Parts: sequence; structure tokens; C-alpha cells
Amino acid sequence: MDIDKIMNIPGVIAVGEFTGEGKIKSSIGEIPGNIMKLAAQMCARNNQLLGTQAREFFKASEMEWFPLVGWCIWAGNYAAIVFGKTGVFVKAKDADLNQLVTLLMQDNPQQPNKDETS
Repeated sequence: MDIDKIMNIPGVIAVGEFTGEGKIKSSIGEIPGNIMKLAAQMCARNNQLLGTQAREFFKASEMEWFPLVGWCIWAGNYAAIVFGKTGVFVKAKDADLNQLVTLLMQDNPQQPNKDETS
């Protein structure tokens, strides 16, 4: 993933890469370390919860809701866009979310793994 390219998108203030357990692997930008630590934990917990929900939608509907690829939360003046274990944090009013999601999708293509869907 090209972190510099992501950081150059309008509105992006920070990028963090996290483990599945919610630990910081790397981070860059304006978010202080203690807040990025909370963000890493939020990303891991939401990935777990939303992954479970995606699996249940898949099982109930037979539509391809699984595996979870990414999600977004927008609250107040900020948004977090998460693809896999990478979180991008933006000032919502300044962000080009379309450009950001397009770039993240190019860098993180993911197709359902048949072993994960059963």
C-alpha cells in the first residue's frame, strides 16, 4: 500500500496499520499515539463484529456478503475508512472519499475465499 499516495488525498490526516488483536503495526499523520492506540482497538473490534455480521448475511441470503473487506464510520467532523487492517482517518468535510475508497480498493482487492464461506 502506498501510504504517501493516501496521505496526499485531500482531507486525510492519518493512516494506521493494525493487527487483528488491535495493536499498532505502523502509523503516520496527525493523530497522537495514544489516540491511534484506541483507533487500532476500535478497528480490530469492528472488524470482528462486522465480519460476523457479514458471515450471517451471507449464510441467510446466499448473497456474497463475506468476507468482510472494509467499512466506514463518520461521526462529528471526522471519518475512518477501514480496509482490512488499514485505517485511514480524515477530516470529513475536506475528504475526497470516492478517491480514497477507489485507491484502497485497488491496493486491497479481495475476493471471497471458498474456504471462508462455508
